[in-house]
Amino acid sequence: MPAAAKITTADVAAIKEDSEKKKDEDARKAAAEKITALAGAASFAEEPYLIQLLEIAITLAGDNKSSNVRAAGDAAVDAICPKLSEFAVRPALAPIFVGFASQFWQSTMASIRVLNAFIARNRKAVAANLPEIIPELAQVMVHMREEVKKASTECMANVATCVGNLDIEPFIPTLIECINNVDEVPECVHKLASTTFVQQVESPTLSIMGPLLQRGLFFQQVTAIKRKSAVIIDNMCKLVEDPMDAAPFLTKLLPLLKRAMDEVADPECRQVCTRAYKTLLQAAGNESGEESAEGEGKGVYNEETVKEQFVTLLCENTGASKDDMTKFVESAEVKVYFDYICSLSANALLAKNFDFDTWNKSCATSYMKLFFTDAEAMTKALVERALAVYEASKKVFVVEDEEGEDLCKCDFSLAYGALILLNNATLHMKKGKRYGL
Repeated sequence: MPAAAKITTADVAAIKEDSEKKKDEDARKAAAEKITALAGAASFAEEPYLIQLLEIAITLAGDNKSSNVRAAGDAAVDAICPKLSEFAVRPALAPIFVGFASQFWQSTMASIRVLNAFIARNRKAVAANLPEIIPELAQVMVHMREEVKKASTECMANVATCVGNLDIEPFIPTLIECINNVDEVPECVHKLASTTFVQQVESPTLSIMGPLLQRGLFFQQVTAIKRKSAVIIDNMCKLVEDPMDAAPFLTKLLPLLKRAMDEVADPECRQVCTRAYKTLLQAAGNESGEESAEGEGKGVYNEETVKEQFVTLLCENTGASKDDMTKFVESAEVKVYFDYICSLSANALLAKNFDFDTWNKSCATSYMKLFFTDAEAMTKALVERALAVYEASKKVFVVEDEEGEDLCKCDFSLAYGALILLNNATLHMKKGKRYGL
């Protein structure tokens, strides 16, 4: 255990044991108060353990036997949030989702509060996790208790501010309403199918659209809604530049498109669904447009891909073998930190954040300093390597530059009706030259 850390695995285990003493209100309340005290004194060295304590605190916030325990649990939740890295959204998802799924509505409300706190701190970090957040939050929006329904709907509106796509911004209130009221789906699909999409589409945009598109494709006996849903998917996926953005939606949308291709009677609708199916696959990095055996896209950042790169980097910096380094990072003292760094890093990469200063402060260096003297150099190498991989995955067209004074050099998109004519096209004109179109 690093000397700088004030919380141990044994502390977490003891607190968890006390929190589960159903017949001992004082023990449960003391457990919550202990979490608050530990969080108040915590530094970066305790963050991985605070994530574990967050789940306990959220559970105690929904204690079904004592209002005193619930109040202490709420205080513990609120004490932990400011102590976590701004990129801790991803590691905090597991505790948040435990609260979402809790049978006790107060725990669900505590989880909503945690998510709102992250939104206030770093919208882009939250946006990077919307493919996981929105389906779970959508389930909470149909909660039986009115307080939860209202709070989760307001939270979804806050989540929607993280999307950052002007094309769908006017439709966000309707998209949220469609989650609560399935009768709104046809009208919303109709409006979006006639919308001109020109902005680059990233995973947050697809995430907020996901519930609507899934319901649209699943709409029973309404061929027109299925067709328009497929049109929206086709139009939006043509504006996806990074395969990483489309990959999470293959398992959600491909089966529904495939079902429509096989079952819808209208041949024109089947044709549109087939086109959307191939466009989605291509957007996720499958250039052939044919589904592979794995059915997954390319270049997806997650903890496993970061771990692989990280272990390789550590071997290069320390001279250790891969087997020895793997044993080291899997050891009891190191694993909790290594997993936490990988999760923070994956969150930053999904947010397409390659700023070294941010990584140095919030993602890696502080935690690696507990074990390595050259932690800052390792962080820099990790960021540079991640950026190189990201740049290599993008489609780049290089045009040789001619001599002369630039008259115009810009990128633009052009669309007419629901058709995308040009997407992020480069217009480069020189003074004194003639151009024809």
